Amino acid sequence: MKNTFIPESHIPKVKGARILKNKENPRIKTGKLKPLIIIGPSDDFVIKLIEELKTERMIIILPIESICIKWNYQFSGKKITFLIENNKYQANSIYFRGAVISSDDPRFENFSNFLEVLNTCTDKVWCRPKKMMTNESKPLQMVFSLNKTTNSNIKIPKTFIKKGNPEKIKKETINKNWIVKSISGVRSLVVDNKSYRHWDYSPVKNIPTLFQEKITGDDVRIHFLKDKAYGLCVRGKSSVDYRYASERGELKKMSIESSLLDYCKNLSKIEKNSLIGIDFIETPEKKYYCLEANPGPGWAWYHKNEKEQLLNSKEDFFLKKFLKEIIENESV
Repeated sequence: MKNTFIPESHIPKVKGARILKNKENPRIKTGKLKPLIIIGPSDDFVIKLIEELKTERMIIILPIESICIKWNYQFSGKKITFLIENNKYQANSIYFRGAVISSDDPRFENFSNFLEVLNTCTDKVWCRPKKMMTNESKPLQMVFSLNKTTNSNIKIPKTFIKKGNPEKIKKETINKNWIVKSISGVRSLVVDNKSYRHWDYSPVKNIPTLFQEKITGDDVRIHFLKDKAYGLCVRGKSSVDYRYASERGELKKMSIESSLLDYCKNLSKIEKNSLIGIDFIETPEKKYYCLEANPGPGWAWYHKNEKEQLLNSKEDFFLKKFLKEIIENESV
């Protein structure tokens, strides 16, 4: 985000998203059933939580940092065979957690080639790399999927993309009740005009910047998995972006009304993705504004406490569904 309107101080370093310099060994959790193979950064929180779950399925964790170093693969007949030490493994299914790597990293070519293999193989792959593309451009996603599924109860915030004369754009935005956020897949700390009015506007001369009307209400995160939606509401946050607020607020499970469920189902269908995380704002009038959809959601923080319920709860909840559909389900 260097030289953009959003300063580097508002571009958080997201742990578990970037490829690290270290090259960890693959981790194998033994089991009776053909393995679920999970590929992602070595410090990914979702992967660490999955390793704690009890299952008869063999689980193999392949740190993406170690590709073609500590593990390798063969691609033949549109099927992937994974090579770990002197052993070969074919997956029941593959769960790709995504990763960010710099183009000047010496592993970049191996990483890019492997992404193409994941995109073209006939293996069962959760969160294929090509499904991530809609979230690489916020405007693209709004046009491609978010706007196509709106209904009387669910809207998209008014959005403005500004580029041109810095002084003119400053006058247009400085007193608006708007927020500014990353226009791309790079995460930024979302702030309103109380913050961005003090920023250097000169970068907007050359780089498009995304402004959006500020919606007042509670944040809602819904994880949609195959045919079910699991919602959580954040109440009482101390700043615009609850993810980085000094007080994040209280995380509460919520019931999902039919219009919201239909929206999530339609969005999943349009994006052709069975596992997706969708962010909303719920207004005091019980209207919903969809902010974005994450095609490779990091769900560990939202559902980490559910692992204690797996043994004795008959209630339907996300982690139970995840265990059934992604870990224990036999691929066809």
